[in-house]
Amino acid sequence: MQFFTIKQCEPPWGDYGDALLNGQANRDDVTGLLQLQRTGPFIPPISFPGVGKIVVTDDFRVQLEASGLIGFSFRPAVKHHIVNLDWRKWNKYAQEPKIYPRSGEPEDYFLARKHYAKIADEMPVLWELVVAQSAHVFREKDSTSPTGVVIYFQ
Repeated sequence: MQFFTIKQCEPPWGDYGDALLNGQANRDDVTGLLQLQRTGPFIPPISFPGVGKIVVTDDFRVQLEASGLIGFSFRPAVKHHIVNLDWRKWNKYAQEPKIYPRSGEPEDYFLARKHYAKIADEMPVLWELVVAQSAHVFREKDSTSPTGVVIYFQ
């Protein structure tokens, strides 16, 4: 059996580049869908807008479904707050980003700017990639074990 790891590339400019590349997402309390907050219109085929959150474009979703890989599904992702900031024109080899948010906080690249529905509409359809839990861990007391417990993976 093969296992694959999804790992993010290192964005330029540290936390600022991470905010520009990935944005952030919160889960809607009613629908359970991810609500994205990010720059647009560019979005990479796969992004990581928070711990354990993975978003893919519709084109990439189609490629994943055709790949033969298993263990994941998709839910729609909502383009909740999209701002017009095409940072890809900046020098990615520079030590610092071309501009900083006024507050100095990386997330204010999108939180402190106005939502543009037109820019959101120009972006591709987006999906949350939901990775299935593939292992169950059981912990039981076991007096014969040196640690007093035994852990089973199923």
